[in-house]
Order: sequence, then structure tokens, then C-alpha cells
Amino acid sequence: MIQTFHSKENLEWTGRTTLTAHPGPAGAAAEFERLRTAMQACREYRVPGVGSGTRATLAPVRAPGLGDEAVAYTQTSCTDVSDINPDAKEVCTINRTTVVRVGSVIAEFDLAPSPSVETMEFPAELMARQVQRLRDLRQS
Repeated sequence: MIQTFHSKENLEWTGRTTLTAHPGPAGAAAEFERLRTAMQACREYRVPGVGSGTRATLAPVRAPGLGDEAVAYTQTSCTDVSDINPDAKEVCTINRTTVVRVGSVIAEFDLAPSPSVETMEFPAELMARQVQRLRDLRQS
């Protein structure tokens, strides 16, 4: 399930929550461990394209204390645009993603990519409310 959020105050702000359900907590925990392992192993990747394509770097950041476990990282993507804009070698965007497991559900919180570090974090209070809803569902 994917849910999209918009801000009344900042029209450029768009957030998204993606929920994936697994057959049980053990299956979700195993999938979460695969994510954690991949995050430790991959710090950079490239996507072919025009010019030199896109280079993305991943950096772990402190995750909020939500759910049964959580990880967070920033992704900086730089795309070669020199073929369409000779004045700019590349365009870079930053995106912060937080992934939280609650029982058998994994929730991913992210925002539309931004050129600014200051505007890229999903609101903590909104994440906490979403995680609490998942806990409430688990208990019912």
C-alpha cells in the first residue's frame, strides 16, 4: 500500500509511506535484515544514462526509535546533464528514507527528492502516528 502526503504550507513538500505486509513477524524481520545487510554493503551505485549517467551514494543516519526496529539513510543522486545544459555539469538531489518494522509490516517513509538537506526529512510526528496505527492494528 502506498500513501502520499502533501503540505498545505509548503507546496513543494510531498511525502510517501509504503507499507509491505509479510506472512508473519519472522518473514518481515528476515526481509528487514536483508535491507540492513544491503545498506552496510552498498555505499554507491551507478545507473547508466546520457553522459556519465547517475551516481548515487548512500549514507546511514540515525534512525528514530520507532517500531520493532528501524534504519534510516540518505541518498545523494547526481545526474550528468552536460548534454542538455552546458552551464551545469550535473544536478544533485538528496533524499532521506526511514524504514520501520512493526510486527509483520515494513513501513518506508520518504520524501520527494530535494536539492536541500533542510527540506528532506519526513516529519517525526507523522511517522510516529503511522507506526502507532500499525501497532494498534497488530493488537486488535
